Amino acid sequence: MKYMDCKKISFCIVCGNRLHQLRETLPVSLRQNEGYPELEYVLLDYNSKDGMGDWVRENLSSYLESGLLTYYRTTEPEVFHYSHGKNVAFRLATGEILCNINADHFAGEGFAEYVDRAFQADEKVFLTPIAPRGYGARYYAPADVLGRICLRKTDFEAVQGFDERMNRYGFEDHDFANRLEMLGIKRILMEDPGFHQFVGHGDEERYDAGHDRLEGMYICYKDPSRSELLMMDRDGSFVKGTAVDYSTLDSETPSFGRNLRHIRFLFTVEFNDHRGWMKGRWRREGEEILFDAEGKGFRMVGEDGNLRDAGERGLVFRPVWNKMLIHNMLRFNVYFSSRCIMEDNLEMGRTSVNDGVYGRAVVYRNFDQLPIRVGDD
Repeated sequence: MKYMDCKKISFCIVCGNRLHQLRETLPVSLRQNEGYPELEYVLLDYNSKDGMGDWVRENLSSYLESGLLTYYRTTEPEVFHYSHGKNVAFRLATGEILCNINADHFAGEGFAEYVDRAFQADEKVFLTPIAPRGYGARYYAPADVLGRICLRKTDFEAVQGFDERMNRYGFEDHDFANRLEMLGIKRILMEDPGFHQFVGHGDEERYDAGHDRLEGMYICYKDPSRSELLMMDRDGSFVKGTAVDYSTLDSETPSFGRNLRHIRFLFTVEFNDHRGWMKGRWRREGEEILFDAEGKGFRMVGEDGNLRDAGERGLVFRPVWNKMLIHNMLRFNVYFSSRCIMEDNLEMGRTSVNDGVYGRAVVYRNFDQLPIRVGDD
């Protein structure tokens, strides 16, 4: 028999206000793998406000009745949290093998059979399109499909899910793959372009970069590889730090040309020689702007459109007007917070995260009004 002793697989889809994409992908994905007998689709409606539930009830009822598709809805989250949503969906899944498939992805013809073959050959593996560091130019998957990952449920539990400290877009999948590898699980690359089909869209649907909240962005040049940045939001919050370009760092020294540079990321932001931003609140008092970050205060004075540090340094911060530079810096900031957590997990050799509490939510199954509590064990 073709599917004798096949493994039960769960395709997990988390969708928040992306019905316009889901209605394109999910019906196709269901048909692409309908011949595989031990398969379930877990669809988590992450508090969508676009009529997703009505669409599922009206268009996918036959799949709900057959048990191939299970629809869950949570009404708690106010914003989309990638790590948390995936953890909830994975904890709801009943398969031995779990696969995350983003709402804008097509599963691909025969994807379930492909996954089964991989885990029949070796159970100590996980599947991902994310190439490891140093893999080179041999393989680059489209950025839109990097969220797809397949692994044993026991391995998901061993690393305690996606790191929920990563509450912004980016790097949660890379971090998850890193921690699985550190646990001794082998990475298998999904290079088949048939599994790289997706509905294209812009960054505005991936994350909120904060253009509308930005009060002002300022920069103070320090040397060819460092500039101090200050970003102020209209809600009274700010971040400040030194942007470092590793590709030119110490380029003024003779040793620069002799030393082989092992650079994971070309750019970072540091505050007091530690990776990350100074974060705090700002307010105006007369002609001055007062900044406070957990008791570490400083003052700025406006001068001809610039801001001058009123302290001993007296550095002048000039406004950034270039729209592309502003966009790139805001985009970098979205990714950077999660990237710092990923780098910390790598440096500390941390495989397990979340302190045992992950994927916690109240959900409703297939339009039932009886709440199900997830992640309370």
